Amino acid sequence: MGSKPIQFLLALLTLTLTARGADGLRAYTTKYYTIHTNANAEMVREAEVRLTGMAEEYQRRTRDYSAGVAGRLPFYLYGDQQSYLDAGGRPGTAGMFTGQKLMAVAGDEWTAATWHVVQHEGFHQYAHERIGPLPIWVEEGLADYFGEAVFTGDRFIFGIIPPWRLQRVQQMIRGNRYRPMEDIMGYGYEDWNRDITIENYDQAWSMVQFLAQGKEGKLQKPFEDYVRQVSHGRAAKQAWRETFGPIQDFQEAWRQYWIKQDDAPSAKLYARAAAEIFASFLARAQERGQRFDTFGDFEKAAGKGELRCRDDLWLPPGLLKETLEAQLESQTRWELQKEANGAIRVVAILPDDRRIMVKVALP
Repeated sequence: MGSKPIQFLLALLTLTLTARGADGLRAYTTKYYTIHTNANAEMVREAEVRLTGMAEEYQRRTRDYSAGVAGRLPFYLYGDQQSYLDAGGRPGTAGMFTGQKLMAVAGDEWTAATWHVVQHEGFHQYAHERIGPLPIWVEEGLADYFGEAVFTGDRFIFGIIPPWRLQRVQQMIRGNRYRPMEDIMGYGYEDWNRDITIENYDQAWSMVQFLAQGKEGKLQKPFEDYVRQVSHGRAAKQAWRETFGPIQDFQEAWRQYWIKQDDAPSAKLYARAAAEIFASFLARAQERGQRFDTFGDFEKAAGKGELRCRDDLWLPPGLLKETLEAQLESQTRWELQKEANGAIRVVAILPDDRRIMVKVALP
């Protein structure tokens, strides 16, 4: 976005600034959130862009069992660790939902890890306000499912399986360190909080991931029906049996799904996410009259901060920077493909020569 003060002001035109509160934080009203913050303008702008997309994904993916977005949710964003801790933030965390407010610390710059936390904790807030009580494994599993999603500038990509997390899940299963499904499905919030372990979070996430993505998506609709029933007060185990049948059958199908995953099951999704990020920035540059003959030309302009963008279409520069840096360690090759009708596509060529193509166009 650049460093000139006028550009910061222009970038904030979509935000309505209200008076500074008693806690010293300024409040910005956005489409779905009121952001209370002492962070700098660019961090607030990035929060607005991502939170808007995040709320719309929560609503879209829970539309069968949630009340949707009504009114604005509070989000407290702190520009430094001490402010976050002074406000009640838990030491060693980057964000949390307290039961009353969603809060996060940005630090010197946003990172993908911080946004994982905000997307996870943000779902807890959304569930609390818009869905109602859920079995704890469902709520934590869905929160992590949203947490692992990758923001591309114009949407989120879901179903990501990080390789490091896949290894943990497979080791947990092979070592029989997971909870019997009958037990974890019977956990209440107090049970979960008394027994907070990495294995419980991995198991809840892996169960939701399987229900959302496994068996070619055939379990997704039944899972939505199950969540809708329990969110409306139906007994969880009864709803499960009537929707999915015996829990032991599900446990074995879950085990087999994870054991059979290859080492990089989300390679295509990661490449698609990167391609969509590049296409999002290219589309905005094209709208401002910039043209690039090769991907290398685009990459060079991006590295120099020369990409143009209309203020109301602004995307966080850190998103592009982080993605370009990640590709330096990747074996994926990149091209721009020009078609006869003038359309341009970003092409990702994976090490096994699979190609992923994304059209460059504004949403």
